Amino acid sequence: MGVRAMSRGWVAGLSGLVLVGGSAGLANADPGRLTMTGNAVGTLTLPPASATAISGSFTLVATFDWSSDLLPPGIPVSSYPATLSFTIGGNGPYVSVPAAADAVWYQDGSLLGSDAVEIDTHVSNILEAFSTETWDATTQSFILSGLVLASSAPPFNIQLAGGGSLEIDSFSDLGPTASIYAPEPGTLGLLGFSVAAIRLLQRRRKV
Repeated sequence: MGVRAMSRGWVAGLSGLVLVGGSAGLANADPGRLTMTGNAVGTLTLPPASATAISGSFTLVATFDWSSDLLPPGIPVSSYPATLSFTIGGNGPYVSVPAAADAVWYQDGSLLGSDAVEIDTHVSNILEAFSTETWDATTQSFILSGLVLASSAPPFNIQLAGGGSLEIDSFSDLGPTASIYAPEPGTLGLLGFSVAAIRLLQRRRKV
C-alpha cells in the first residue's frame, strides 16, 4: 500500500509497522499469487474511449515475485510490484500493465494474531485481514479465512496492458476468504526472500 498509504487506516493505531520484509533476489522460485474475491461495480474503458458499465462478482489475482521487495533489507515492511488480473461479472480477465500495481502486501499473523493482505494501485487499495491460515496442498496455497477486517478505497483503477482502463467505482463486499499461492522454490536456499516469504515457506513445510 506504499508508505504514503499506511496512514489511510490499517497501520494507524498499531504500535510499529506490521509487515515484514527485506530481500536481495533468488532464482528458481515460482511467482506468488494473491487472490481476492467479492462483488463490485465499475466502468471498462477501451480504445477508442468506449465506456461500458460492468458489475458482478469479481476475482482479482495479483502476481508477484517474492524476491522483488522494493524496500531495503532489514526493515519490517515489504513491497512487491505486481501485475493484476481482474475478472468481473463473467467478463475478462482484464490484465494490467506489468507491475502496474504499487504493491502486494502481506502481514505475518505471528505478529498481531491475524494475517493481512493488501493490493495497492497508487491511488487506491483493497485490504483484508483474517484470523485463520490453512495450507492447501492441492492448490499449493495458503487459504486465509475468518475475516476480521475488510476495507477498500475506490475508485480502484487498473491500467490495462492492451490499452484502456478498468475503474472499480465501488465494492459492495469483499470475499470471506483469500489465498496466497506459495509453492516451495526449486532450491531450498532462502537467501533473497523477504522474511514474509521465508515464514510462509517454513509453515508450509511443517504442514
